[in-house]
Amino acid sequence: MSYVLKLCGWYPSEADVFSGDFVQRHARSIATRYPVVVLFATKDPVPGNQGIRMVHHRGENLDEYIFYYPARRVFDPVWSQWYYLRIIRSFLPRLLASRGAPALVHVNIAWKAALWAAFIRKKYNWPVVVTENSTEYQPEAAHNIRRVSWLRQYFTRQLFEHARRFIPVSHQLAAVVRELYGPIPFTVVPNAVDTRLFHERRSPANPVRFRILHVSTLSYQKNPEGLLRVLGRILEEFPEAEVEIISPETPVLRQWVKDHEAYRHRVLLPGLIPYSSVAEHMQESQLLVLFSRYENLPCVILEAFCSGLPVVSSRVGGIGEVVHRENGILVEPDDEDAFYLGIVQAMRNYGQFNQGQIAQTAARLYNFDTIGQAFMQAYREAGITLPPPETNSPSV
Repeated sequence: MSYVLKLCGWYPSEADVFSGDFVQRHARSIATRYPVVVLFATKDPVPGNQGIRMVHHRGENLDEYIFYYPARRVFDPVWSQWYYLRIIRSFLPRLLASRGAPALVHVNIAWKAALWAAFIRKKYNWPVVVTENSTEYQPEAAHNIRRVSWLRQYFTRQLFEHARRFIPVSHQLAAVVRELYGPIPFTVVPNAVDTRLFHERRSPANPVRFRILHVSTLSYQKNPEGLLRVLGRILEEFPEAEVEIISPETPVLRQWVKDHEAYRHRVLLPGLIPYSSVAEHMQESQLLVLFSRYENLPCVILEAFCSGLPVVSSRVGGIGEVVHRENGILVEPDDEDAFYLGIVQAMRNYGQFNQGQIAQTAARLYNFDTIGQAFMQAYREAGITLPPPETNSPSV
């Protein structure tokens, strides 16, 4: 009954269906090759609940156990740690009785999964590998691992020091983490894309409008002020351009729309939409733009490539490892003039991009099966031998 036990710091749940969706895609990728059991805990969004409740989702070769614990008004962080330990202590014996020991423990997003990993390491000594997607390791990050509590820093350091292997999404992230925690052996495995949704659909050869798409939360990380200033210039100077921004409504966005009321007919604001709908909007666009201050490896760029879209982006994090002259244009962060010129260059020389080739190459690199195979290779490089899995694994 061998399986990969995946401990997640972020994961989609009733509390937030978007949080950690890239972690879920990694789990689904591994599940194309080997059984996976996911554990994730979060505060219960249901008001008044005083106990711990568990929700089990079963997919193809994938079991997700989502635990919800009550929020507390007083000493909430302390209570959260207590609930985390209580959950793992009570659930693991049931899991072991039902399915036996895992072949390995795969931590995805250290906090708060690092606390679970520390408990498991001391009690069971199972081999551990770590994947990180959080931008908090980046030196420029507003929420920075270097400024969190000493307790969190301790558990994070312990996790990396005892991990068999680090599996970052980019070489740049590997370098940043190794600067903090020493020369950890690593294997890069990028984010995965659901290519059943994100694939090329040929846009008209001569579209009436050239649609420029941006998808994000418009947080500080995404440099919304600089992004919107440049998109405003594009609208003013190019009547054939239209801008679509898929994001929650923010004060910055509301003010920008008000300031550009004359071009409102060329601005599309669908708000927050389901993941599958984002794919449809990409297929109706010509260009994706991103002007972030810091990143790791944005899923939205890989999804755009799978949809056949070229990308204009700031050169931050691991973006320079995937964007090149055949599929996009890179500019320096915070350089608004360069970002503007990059978009203009992409519009005027759009024929230089082979959309079919962009989509085919990306689909080959980032589909679930390819990423699952890459994880199997990373496990082998960590010295972990996976026993042959059994079918029809029981639920807990």
